[in-house]
Amino acid sequence: QVPLDLSSTGVDFYTAGPLKWLLGGPGLAYLYVRRELVRQLAPRITSWFAADGQFDFDLRGFRYRSDARRFEMGTPALPTVHTALGGQEIIDQVGIEAIVARNRHLTERLVRHLAEHGVIVDHRPGFVRISPHVYNNEEEIDRCVDVLAAYSG
Repeated sequence: QVPLDLSSTGVDFYTAGPLKWLLGGPGLAYLYVRRELVRQLAPRITSWFAADGQFDFDLRGFRYRSDARRFEMGTPALPTVHTALGGQEIIDQVGIEAIVARNRHLTERLVRHLAEHGVIVDHRPGFVRISPHVYNNEEEIDRCVDVLAAYSG
């Protein structure tokens, strides 16, 4: 949704997936591990993809790869990978700055319409969240849906 340079944040780990905002599908996850930690960590659950010499199939002398691939969990679902790669190509082609600006514009427009009709939503810069909870009633939900359905731009 927004540009993020993980190496400049100081975080040790960050996980995400390509579903929705990265234009990919479900069933895939990304893991960032701060470079200085990669060699210090030995995952408790692993697979042959994480092995140094992965095609040796040496069960007695297992050694983790020296790079971040030591965290890989096995054969990925290739159709999901290709879907995610296609989504990434679109993001790279359009550009993250253009995507952020477009999403912000569309969100502001939607918030303005909802506010004009008395529908209150959670608005954060560039984002709208409609999140029904126990304190809402069915009429409020119906009104929100009706106002959204009536939107003509």
